[in-house]
Amino acid sequence: MAITEEQFEKRNFKVGYGNFPYLIMRVSHAVYMQIPVHFIKEGNEGNVDVQPGSHVKNVAAEIIEQEKKEQIRLLHDEMIELTQRIFEKVKTERGITPRMCLVEGQHSAYYFEDGEIKFNKSIPSGGTLIDQSHSILAMNIPHFIDSKINQEL
Repeated sequence: MAITEEQFEKRNFKVGYGNFPYLIMRVSHAVYMQIPVHFIKEGNEGNVDVQPGSHVKNVAAEIIEQEKKEQIRLLHDEMIELTQRIFEKVKTERGITPRMCLVEGQHSAYYFEDGEIKFNKSIPSGGTLIDQSHSILAMNIPHFIDSKINQEL
């Protein structure tokens, strides 16, 4: 009996996970945590059941109405600031310097390392991907859902 690649792969993305943009934090060797980034329209609170993770709040209606790619472009600075806040929170609360990056698309990641933010076209992939409750989302596959909207980013 031959062993197939599919036997070593797992896909179990929960609602709100697997779509750009998101943060990836390295938890340990080959274990990564995905923290989704959701855009919340001004005047709304958001719903953590369908929008788990982190939020860019008070986003103007004109931006919310744009295509996802344009939303990401327009809210880039806010997402960098959000990532910096989460980075500092983890660093303070856990006493470690986390390895973290903001992933905006299939070929767009901003790595937070050595006190700098470094752009790279290579995004994290593979290993074991977990959510913030440490449940497994995926194993040995890209950290995003292969959907039309994600293909455009």
